[in-house]
Amino acid sequence: MSRSRRGTSQALRQAERAARKMENRQSDALAHLMAPWLVMGGTFVSAATLRLAFDVWGVTGWAGLLLGISTAALGALSWKLTHQRGPIGRWHDVVNTVAPMSTITLTTWLGFHTQILLPALIVGITTCLAWNKRHTRHGGGELAAAGAGAGGAREAEWQAFTDEHLPQLKGSQLTVLRDDSEQMVAGLKLGPSQVPEDVGHVLNRIGRWAGGIRAGANMIVGDSEERVLLTLMRRDPLAKPFDWAGPNAPGANIIEPIAGLGVYRNGADLQLTLPHTVINGAPKVVFHLLSTGLAGAGKTESGWEMDASIITRRESALIFGDGVKADQSIGPIEDGAAYILRTVPMIKALLKRLVEHTIPARAAYLGDPTRNLLSRPLSNWVPGCGLTFLTVHLAEGGALFGVQAMTTLAERCRSVGIHLHLEVQRASATRVDTDARYNFGGGLCFGVQDSVDAAMVLSDELLGLGVNPAAWKNSKPGYAFLEAPGIAQAQQTIPARFARTSAEQVKAAIAEYAHFIDPIDPLTAATLGPDYGRYRAETDARLGRRPVQHSFQPAHPGYGVGAPLLQGQIEAVPTIAAPAFTPTQAAPVPAQAAAPAGPAAPMLHVTPADPSDQDTDMDDDATLPADEAAELAAEAAEELINDMTDLADTAEEAMELAAETRAALASPTINHDLEPFTRNPSADIAFPGADDGPKVSREEAVHILTGIVADIGTGNEFKPKDLYEIVQQRTGRSGSWVRTTLLLLIDRGMVEVVDGRGTYVVISTDPADALVGAH
Repeated sequence: MSRSRRGTSQALRQAERAARKMENRQSDALAHLMAPWLVMGGTFVSAATLRLAFDVWGVTGWAGLLLGISTAALGALSWKLTHQRGPIGRWHDVVNTVAPMSTITLTTWLGFHTQILLPALIVGITTCLAWNKRHTRHGGGELAAAGAGAGGAREAEWQAFTDEHLPQLKGSQLTVLRDDSEQMVAGLKLGPSQVPEDVGHVLNRIGRWAGGIRAGANMIVGDSEERVLLTLMRRDPLAKPFDWAGPNAPGANIIEPIAGLGVYRNGADLQLTLPHTVINGAPKVVFHLLSTGLAGAGKTESGWEMDASIITRRESALIFGDGVKADQSIGPIEDGAAYILRTVPMIKALLKRLVEHTIPARAAYLGDPTRNLLSRPLSNWVPGCGLTFLTVHLAEGGALFGVQAMTTLAERCRSVGIHLHLEVQRASATRVDTDARYNFGGGLCFGVQDSVDAAMVLSDELLGLGVNPAAWKNSKPGYAFLEAPGIAQAQQTIPARFARTSAEQVKAAIAEYAHFIDPIDPLTAATLGPDYGRYRAETDARLGRRPVQHSFQPAHPGYGVGAPLLQGQIEAVPTIAAPAFTPTQAAPVPAQAAAPAGPAAPMLHVTPADPSDQDTDMDDDATLPADEAAELAAEAAEELINDMTDLADTAEEAMELAAETRAALASPTINHDLEPFTRNPSADIAFPGADDGPKVSREEAVHILTGIVADIGTGNEFKPKDLYEIVQQRTGRSGSWVRTTLLLLIDRGMVEVVDGRGTYVVISTDPADALVGAH
């Protein structure tokens, strides 16, 4: 009984509060209805008073001119401040402002004339009636909202609608908070057996009931699952472009969501979380992002906006690569990115280093509690661990098709705090490897040609819900669908639009927040190789920045050999033991004899050769065992064939020379019927380069060749014949040896064949890549 009394008294109090709220709303509504009539009366009184006053002072003309300028300024300001309204509402607001001021101005200037006062009266009455008409129409929703708990119109409509069309929400209570031409906002209290998912499945039907636009309904669920906030848009916020507000939360940690990128059609903010926060609260990279869309669909500008926020966040750095149109895409972010790669070979070299050096080093660091700064084993990157969260953004990713390192990177780099953003025009199987695409858990799809292209980025489930980015192709730049972990499926089905920006705006924003830019941690910097070190030195010198001194000091020796490294330091490559000498190799020479000629020759570190392998002076009459003599003869014959083929200009000619030389060596050379041969030194043929320069061991020769190739520079092209002379001078090796050894450098990923005409391109300048496995 007491519980019933308490429930009754509570209901009475709610009814009393609702009644007072209704009375207040009705009073406010009456004041709104009377306001324009009071303004019209005040206008005529003010006009008469000012005319008499200025007439007495004799300054009516001057006062009228000033009032005219004021009228024009107020009209322009009213037009500017009402840009978000429709045409009718905008003009009505301007007329309401200009009409009273015009009446006062003309009366003050010209006096009391029927030609002024009569039109002013007619215009005043018309605008007052229009004001009341509009207020009555819009105020109905507000008065209905005031009747919450007391039989409001909207609430009654909701009850009837759910009873007939939404039985799963029957009994839920709707409280209207806003109801106008822009949107309807309402709170929904669910019944005892209802959950928010019941609302999510019928959002489109609720939007249709409220008179909203297609895909314009959104819901927000708080900690309590019994209450849902509904936002039902009646005007499309994507219809007009809007400007980018700059980097989101500069100076904040990268684990915070990147907001302010754009807006969804339902009015929700477009945002992205890179190290996504899972249920237990631990930051974790759970997806890579694959962006696709036609040329002109807005991929580049949206990428700038995301990259600008990534650059200006703490514990975050950006590596950007574009091997197709670098000059167009790199400019705005060049001063903020940690590393810029402008050619496809440089990007391939980076991917290889990330897979073979960076990922293992970061994994070892995170898993060792004696090294990472949190002093516990870490299965994923977390803030404060000592490593920079690294975003690798690769534009025009179709040029990287077939690169195995890309697939391997996508498979392995998430747990070590590396986020991969690949941007392509079409994510088909001929542009992105299927295995690599499988590891991109997030899809950002701008306008595409057809549904087949969309299916390469978005899930079948999402496309089955009516998502169709091919509807606008590239006619609406910035329009996109975003599918990523952490975004509700109902939200993923709603189109969004990125903000509008320019290269100059992005560049200026990065310069403004340059003091928030963090460098890459020293462990990761050391694994990126000498190319990165040179790039940072050149970039810092160009920007006038001082070298960065890191405070990162692991408790245990870091990556590679020796103590932890700082920015700009290059890790020493461990010495590789010389391979055992075999008869098919040229015998190594003593160190003092191995110094190459010429001022540009590098210093060689030659392991002293075994005295048993040294060439010894022999008399012309000395004899050798038969097997050793045959072996030496075979070596001399092969060397002769190689030297002959070096003289050829084409591959066909080289093959012919080699065949002729082998045939000549195979024919009998002794004819006992002829006179004994007498040597004539002046008639000997000197083969070019046969005896020029010291002939070092193969290991040292490979080391010298890799140094020569490294000096050419990453991304530059060359032909084998460009190396013959310098290799001959420094190593004593022939051109055929150069061509053969280039195959080793290709296998080690240092060079790559460009075309069928014998052209190579340098994709790595780290000699360690080629020395590993040299024999």
